[in-house]
Amino acid sequence: MKYFTFTAFALSTTLTLSNTIVSPTHAAAPNPYPDQMQEVLIKYNIDQNTIKSQTTLERGISNSRRQRIQGYDTFIRFHDCKGYLKIVQHRFGHVKQVFTRGECTIPGIESF
Repeated sequence: MKYFTFTAFALSTTLTLSNTIVSPTHAAAPNPYPDQMQEVLIKYNIDQNTIKSQTTLERGISNSRRQRIQGYDTFIRFHDCKGYLKIVQHRFGHVKQVFTRGECTIPGIESF
């Protein structure tokens, strides 16, 4: 009987928490604001031919009642370096931050 009570309590607590925890949404999606992305590439003289891949993830919050997109994170990988360029955009497309990670360096862009 005690085992059942503890299990039922743990299960109900887990279910309750899972319905209220705010977690980030990470779903691959096409970038809905390609013009702002293109402006970044032009501003920093990034040649399209050097780009190996580009992935955009939606960033947001969700709970049991709703999902809300807060913005987009685009990761651009290059043929000639290990690492990536990250472009952080507001949910309406405004570019909030641009930086590189790993071995990739681009003049005028901060590297972390």
